[in-house]
Amino acid sequence: MSCQGPAWTPEILGLPGQYGPAGAKGDAGVKGEKGETGPIGAVRNPSPKGDEGMGHPGKVGPRGPPSLVGAIGKAGVKGAKGKPGETSDGSAHKVAFTVTRPGHSDLSTGHDTRLPFHQAETLLPGTSFELATGIFTCNVPDTYVYTFSVCKAYSSSLLVHLKRNDDRVVSGRRTDSASYEQVSGSAVLVLQRGD
Repeated sequence: MSCQGPAWTPEILGLPGQYGPAGAKGDAGVKGEKGETGPIGAVRNPSPKGDEGMGHPGKVGPRGPPSLVGAIGKAGVKGAKGKPGETSDGSAHKVAFTVTRPGHSDLSTGHDTRLPFHQAETLLPGTSFELATGIFTCNVPDTYVYTFSVCKAYSSSLLVHLKRNDDRVVSGRRTDSASYEQVSGSAVLVLQRGD
């Protein structure tokens, strides 16, 4: 059994039908070509500086190259004269003596006899020399120069020693003769306190 409606007549249009349900999503399209670069944007005033960040300070950068040497400055004002310094070794203290034994002696003495002196021609303050024993004692460590001269009478012999502590430093000798003769000697000694 079939059913057939009236025949279509082209002059008469029907009413629009209702919208159908949405179709399924289609596949992605083909990628288009790259577009042209756009025009440069307008210049704007810079924005204000932003707040300081919260991160840790960075490491110290490498040391820069040395700079050029500057010009020499002007000399400063001369300072006041300083006070005299102190010397711990007493080097500012002067030591000197000249002693004599005038006249003659008929006494016969041995090698270890100490000759007394009768008078001091020069004896600076602080110089420790005993006339009665002929002994100088060093109070100021330093270098000392010693000289001596002894005259012997006729028909006698002479032997004299300059000693440091118990050591002979210089000796002079004249044997028996009929004339007057002189014995002289000198020495440069480095003495310590108490020598």
